[in-house]
Amino acid sequence: MSIFAFTFLLIAFSSITSLIVEAIKKLMDEKENLTYNLIVLIVAMIVGFVGTLIYFYLTGVSFAIIHFLFALAMGFFSALGAMVGYDRVKQAIEQFGKQ
Repeated sequence: MSIFAFTFLLIAFSSITSLIVEAIKKLMDEKENLTYNLIVLIVAMIVGFVGTLIYFYLTGVSFAIIHFLFALAMGFFSALGAMVGYDRVKQAIEQFGKQ
């Protein structure tokens, strides 16, 4: 996997994860004691793992143990991107709106 492909997939999976988690937040608005970081981690692991395996399949990569480890790492990295990304962007928009 090239650096370009990794970066593109990371951005795409983080964005998809953020959108799914925001939809879950809207649906479960009445629950006060939910830990959204855990929800982000679960959704990102699913999106990143499955998405990376689909990418490997479409590009003709033969599956080996190392590719499953790459897929797990992509899920973890997309979780980090989704956790940091949306909250920071939302905070910046709110700060610009107040000024």
